Amino acid sequence: MKPGCFLKSIIILTIIVAAIAYIIQHKSGLFFNSGKKIFTEAFLDTWDDDLDYVRSSPEKNKLKDSLKVFLASLKPQDIPDEKNINRIAQLVRSAAADSIISDSELEVISNNLKLIKK
Repeated sequence: MKPGCFLKSIIILTIIVAAIAYIIQHKSGLFFNSGKKIFTEAFLDTWDDDLDYVRSSPEKNKLKDSLKVFLASLKPQDIPDEKNINRIAQLVRSAAADSIISDSELEVISNNLKLIKK
């Protein structure tokens, strides 16, 4: 390989890497928002199947709405870690274990969602 070709390829590679880094840092919302939309739709589609054993109540609907609002309001820098996601999932599972979601359980889950968002 000629020295000029090597130098040109290094310059082009540097420009490509810089462009990709810029897009990821400043325009990550383009990818994140579409992924968030897909995830939220998948969550809502499986909600009724996963929690069909829970009695229909206003609390169940409020829980679904609060989780939907939480997912919709996430920003790339606010994504919760796996520990927090598992904590929320465990709270929802324990609230639904007795087939009834109470106001106190709903309030605990909502407070945890607010804490994670901050």
